[in-house]
Amino acid sequence: VLLPWLPVYKVHAQTRALQRSKIRLPRAGKIGKIMAKFVVAGKVDCAAYARAELLADQLQSCLPDFHVHKVPVPSAEWAQWVREECEERGWVGHCGDVLVWRELVKRGGRGVYVGGVREFQDYASHYHNVTPLTDSVAERNIAEENRQTLEANQLEVESRTKPHPLRVAVTSASSFMAYHLLQRLALGDVFGDKLISLRLLDTPTHSDEVSGVAMEITDMASPSVESVHCTSSVKEAFQLASVVFVLEQWEDGGGDIQNGEEIEEAGGEDAERKEEEEEVRKNEDEGEREEDKEKEKDGGVKEEGEEKPGASETSSHLEEAATLYQKYGATLDFCAQKSVRVIVSGRLSNLGAAVIARTASSIPRTNIIAAPSLVEQRSKSVVAGKLRLNAADVEQVCVWGRCGGGEGVLVDVGNTRVHCYQGAIVGPDPFSLPLAHCLHDPDWLASSLLGDVRKREREERGGGGLSEAVAIAEMVRQWMDPNNESRVWCSVGVVSEGDCYGFPEGVVCSVPARREGGEWKVVQGLEPTPNIQEQLLSKETH
Repeated sequence: VLLPWLPVYKVHAQTRALQRSKIRLPRAGKIGKIMAKFVVAGKVDCAAYARAELLADQLQSCLPDFHVHKVPVPSAEWAQWVREECEERGWVGHCGDVLVWRELVKRGGRGVYVGGVREFQDYASHYHNVTPLTDSVAERNIAEENRQTLEANQLEVESRTKPHPLRVAVTSASSFMAYHLLQRLALGDVFGDKLISLRLLDTPTHSDEVSGVAMEITDMASPSVESVHCTSSVKEAFQLASVVFVLEQWEDGGGDIQNGEEIEEAGGEDAERKEEEEEVRKNEDEGEREEDKEKEKDGGVKEEGEEKPGASETSSHLEEAATLYQKYGATLDFCAQKSVRVIVSGRLSNLGAAVIARTASSIPRTNIIAAPSLVEQRSKSVVAGKLRLNAADVEQVCVWGRCGGGEGVLVDVGNTRVHCYQGAIVGPDPFSLPLAHCLHDPDWLASSLLGDVRKREREERGGGGLSEAVAIAEMVRQWMDPNNESRVWCSVGVVSEGDCYGFPEGVVCSVPARREGGEWKVVQGLEPTPNIQEQLLSKETH
């Protein structure tokens, strides 16, 4: 049974509610006859579009069968959007910041053109007897709210569809080593398919060189690089960083300090700089002659405690380095992600990693390492040269204690294994033999190996940093690879927890480690060779 009073009751209830809002309504008899779906499109930040929205809301609130679909379009895209829409629907001559049309809900088709905001107002007044409420302040507020909402929605869509880049910071970005490392990073050799955003940190005096490097990376057009940003601010470089490469190369006895601040170079003039460089070269030559004499006297092993002239890190040098690393640690603790991974390279990498780990207390110690990989790779090359093999065929060379090379570094081949050795026993890959079964020269292993490694280091000094960059890149690649659970260990400078081959807690020392569960785990149970055991905890090693 139909109740004729029910629709009238609904109309009266709506009428009373809308009268309280001071909106003029059509006569009750017309409401039930309206079946309409209107589309209101316009510039998102335009006041005219806000006025059309208000009018559409009025109609929708008082007419049960009146439905509105709003299409806010960014201002920069409006001209093209409205042109394409009108061409598709066959409407000619439309202009303005608002476009309104009525969809034919039941019949389909291209819709009925209404016009702009003025035509929409005339339509509402003529057909529905609704007069729009105009308020210029409210219209401006709505326009601004529309703009902010559209931007927020666009950011949300981008965040869903576009992966967040991995922020990678590189210090001393003007150095040769950074140049080679950045190439590997840009080519995806380290982080694979992950998108990265590079932050290049150096002093303002090196801004031109760093800008040139950034341009070269951009010119590579690598799909792995989302952006490259140059800065001299440590805070800006480390902001939300996921991986940080600390590449300060402290020269023996001093050198430029690249810490994101303007620091004068010694002397300042080219002539004085040349004199200092000449003096350093003389000291190095004298040091090499002294070491050669000691080798002849002691069978190639230098007495611990003796120092090569010009090669000792002075107290002021160490203080400057510690201050810089302390600043890095404090900034990382405040700005970087708590899961950031920090790898420290250079002659003072042990000191740098220890100071950063102590200063950045909120970052797990396992996420901060020093890189002895260059010393390890160099030792592999020396051993492989002795065997006439490729250096890649030598594995598990252990660097104990110091990571940055120089005096005090200890190389242990007691657990080293060799692949592809053509001896009496052969086997398919990954078959390998202990080094002692391949190299039958125990005297060279015990007394001359370390000397040859140090000699190779001196010969490589002044090079382009390519080998060190590749070694660090490979180390981080293994560290970041979630599927890398290798049976082979390598040398890693870790922060000792007190159970690390006798090294005191908090000391950064190079030990054998294997990647497990995204962390470097110390391989326990290996026994250093006797001559290494005697020097393992010496003062120079630390």
